[in-house]
Amino acid sequence: MDRKSPPTNIFLQKADGVASVVSDEYQRIAILSPSIDQPVILSGTGAVLWDILDDVSTTQELIERVAEIYSADPSEVRTDVDRFVESLIDQRLLVAGTVPRRQQEAR
Repeated sequence: MDRKSPPTNIFLQKADGVASVVSDEYQRIAILSPSIDQPVILSGTGAVLWDILDDVSTTQELIERVAEIYSADPSEVRTDVDRFVESLIDQRLLVAGTVPRRQQEAR
């Protein structure tokens, strides 16, 4: 059964309490969080995606940025980016919502 891609206007933010340790000039990143027992190690494209999350707000912006970096069409990278985002949300390393958390906290 095919999974439906999440909406591209979902706002993304690294979860509170998450820390990352970079090694080998961004070749590997260890992500630490109080919500998981073991660090998550990202390398290659995963490390690039984690780094980009500091500069983008929505899933669509992340898709566009990855496509630009890898000289690909956004439709070609969407599935992989969606899987990556879903995995980080499932591990509670990334928070997603319909409103940026900065706006939610200001309410």
